[in-house]
Formats: sequence, structure tokens, C-alpha cells
Amino acid sequence: MVENANWLDVNVFVVGISGVLEKIGVVASTSEAAFEISLLGGSLVRLLVDPIGSDEQFMTEEIMVSKGQMIVLEVTPKLSYSTWYVVDVEAQ
Repeated sequence: MVENANWLDVNVFVVGISGVLEKIGVVASTSEAAFEISLLGGSLVRLLVDPIGSDEQFMTEEIMVSKGQMIVLEVTPKLSYSTWYVVDVEAQ
């Protein structure tokens, strides 16, 4: 889940362990979107947020995510203040 409180639309990418970028979608300004990605077992991933029309980017540190979990990424107006957390989907 990506919650975009930024004033710009953002492209969202998954960055695999090998460093390969995979675009998973676009989230419009001041809106949210959910994306599903396929991972094997417990996987380490990073998320990259690239606002359209800006030179800034935000990348998370490595996130360990397992089956049944969801990453929530909160994109803030000041991109460097963006945060993330992992929740169990069953707890939703």
C-alpha cells in the first residue's frame, strides 16, 4: 500500500537484491494505491519512489517481508521524511 501525501504523482518501483528496478505502478498526488508483488518466502526488497517532474527520489532500506505481510509506504510532502512499516494482512 502506498499512501501519497506528496503534491506530485509518484512512480513506485521494487528494487530487488540484484539492484534491478521493477515498476509496480503510479500513485496520484494525495491518494493511495495497493500493488501486489510476488516474492519467494521471506524476501528482502527496497521500494523506490520517484516523483514525476522532480529530481528527488526516496528509497527505503532493505525490508524483510514474508507471505501474508504488506508493506505500507507513506510518501510525505518532504520526500526525505517518508516512512514505511510492515503489517500482517490477516490483522487488517
